Amino acid sequence: RLAGETDRRTRCGRRRGHRRGRRQQRRRPRRTIEGRVRLAEGADVISTVAQQLWCVAALLATTILAIATSRSRRSTAVVYGATFAISAIALAAALHALIAHSNATELMLPVGLPWLGSHFRLDALAAFFLAVVNLGGAAASLYGLGYGSHESTPQRVLPFFPAFLAGMNLVVLADDAFTYLLCWE
Repeated sequence: RLAGETDRRTRCGRRRGHRRGRRQQRRRPRRTIEGRVRLAEGADVISTVAQQLWCVAALLATTILAIATSRSRRSTAVVYGATFAISAIALAAALHALIAHSNATELMLPVGLPWLGSHFRLDALAAFFLAVVNLGGAAASLYGLGYGSHESTPQRVLPFFPAFLAGMNLVVLADDAFTYLLCWE
């Protein structure tokens, strides 16, 4: 050190942490990788983007179920009924996020490119489009319950319907270009 310089700590008398404590900071909830929001009281609540991703996972599981049971007579009612229930849950979660004016929630999953991962985000605009997509998905599922019972070969359409709805939900939730293009395809 030069002769005229003094240490900042000795000049101010205290460390930076003391000055930070004087300012009132708004504490944001901490997000963990599982998509849970840790509240100040210590309770865990699943975030809205994680709720939507669980609905997408359920739609993809319904796709696998449709492939496995496509030859069964009851598969049409089961797949369209499950798709209706999942779309209704996703619609309710999207409307809740839209009406409650909640802050944007983000989630990063460690899948995809090794240095990037997959980023998902739910804000007011995404919640609006999720409500539109899932309202259409629920209505199409109700229509499919009646129409699909008369279908002679349901395995042509049945597996693709829940996969299409899952893709539409993921496109709306995507927060980076890689995730968007992957979900689009």
